[in-house]
Amino acid sequence: MRSPLIPMSAIVGKPSKTEIESYLQNLKKNGIDQLMLYPRSGCALAYLSEEWFQTIEYFISGAKKFDLYLWLYDEFNWPSGDAGGRVSAISEYRLKSIVVKGPEIGKISTRSLHNTGLFAEKFFPDLLSEKAVAYFIRCTHEAYYQRFGSEFGKRILGIFTDEPSIAYCCTDTSIPYYEEMGEDYARRFGRDFWKDLKDGHPSFYRNSYELLGDKLHASYVMQIRQWCDAHHLLMTGHFHTHGTPMASVKSTGRLLRNLSGFSLPGCDDVETYLARPTHFGMVEYAAKEHGGMAELFALGPCDMPYAKKRVQLFYAACFKINHYFLAISHMDLRGNRLITEYFNDFNVDQPDFAGTRLLAEEAKIAASYAEKDFVP
Repeated sequence: MRSPLIPMSAIVGKPSKTEIESYLQNLKKNGIDQLMLYPRSGCALAYLSEEWFQTIEYFISGAKKFDLYLWLYDEFNWPSGDAGGRVSAISEYRLKSIVVKGPEIGKISTRSLHNTGLFAEKFFPDLLSEKAVAYFIRCTHEAYYQRFGSEFGKRILGIFTDEPSIAYCCTDTSIPYYEEMGEDYARRFGRDFWKDLKDGHPSFYRNSYELLGDKLHASYVMQIRQWCDAHHLLMTGHFHTHGTPMASVKSTGRLLRNLSGFSLPGCDDVETYLARPTHFGMVEYAAKEHGGMAELFALGPCDMPYAKKRVQLFYAACFKINHYFLAISHMDLRGNRLITEYFNDFNVDQPDFAGTRLLAEEAKIAASYAEKDFVP
């Protein structure tokens, strides 16, 4: 059994083939059997350039040399869907919002209203547009397949989508919007979208988010899932802000339906809470043939004891989670320059990294429990 610990390996600088092989050899020596290739801040390679793909080739050849298996990541940093800015650079492929309260009610915008220290003001990709998502797939998934398709389903096991959301351009007074929303609303509910909006009809939000959730399912989840199935990859990852019912509705419309579209559904628990069943429980709801995954540990602290990590693996296994993505494994610390808060690092430079060998063996036991026939 391969260890189900999967470091999210942040590629930084311009690593040489020798540096990559040294990094992979150290992972293998410390119990790691698989890793995810993570384009992230600190990388000096132009994303999706020929130089980028040459570096990925070095990882593939090194994985063969040291008997490691790989997972791909579908974005530069996050959130997924933009292909490093290529999608939102096209004006018709930008996520839209509509104001539903206040003096500007009915106003449609593509400007980001979700300004934070991470994103500043920017455009986000329209995950509700099948054309925009198809373009994202061509830029990213197809580009990997054209070069490394012979390894899909063999050395390369799956592709990770990270924190996609339809709420990145929304505030408390706006909701996501797409061009055919009014027609779809009338067809499904027999009501006038614009009248319900202006009147503040009590079913307006519920109806709108039901439509938005189904639209996200068709345009984003199923397009990517069908592509992955056809190319022998698992579709994995997790949505943004899925910790509470309200946040998940804003982010995905219908979280459980959309998460169930993943072949390896997942959640984000990088804060390492030991009592958050909503995160893991939704994965258990969606998990089927391949189990589920959790992204774990990133916010540390860096001296988090292995005992706590072990407890978290078994806690996740109680909810059928059998893949544990370790955030983060920087090739060097430039990978942490975007978020400078305390973090956990799965890297040979970490003084206690040798403990990963024991954690890898415990993870196998946890995953074997997750795969037993029981009802959480």
